[in-house]
Amino acid sequence: MKPNIWQLYFQRFGSCVYVIRMGYHNILVDTSSKENQEELLHELKKLKIEPRDVHYVLLTHKHFDHIGNLDLFPNARIIFKENVNLHVPRAHGIFN
Repeated sequence: MKPNIWQLYFQRFGSCVYVIRMGYHNILVDTSSKENQEELLHELKKLKIEPRDVHYVLLTHKHFDHIGNLDLFPNARIIFKENVNLHVPRAHGIFN
């Protein structure tokens, strides 16, 4: 894609995950399904990104194949459209 944007594909069912590096910030777009957890962690490790070093997770919608690995990113600010009705205690809806 671009030097600071990667698209992660998975062998099992689940959405793709986009990784964006903006300066010192690591941003994920979606987290794929739980079935892809090991593969997601492996792909992030290849990019030298630890889960604790993900700053933001942008969610496109709340289907299980997009939010399945949210719990892997304890330090990330979760960003989604307010009417998504996602029940994540630390989530912040910032789009109108």
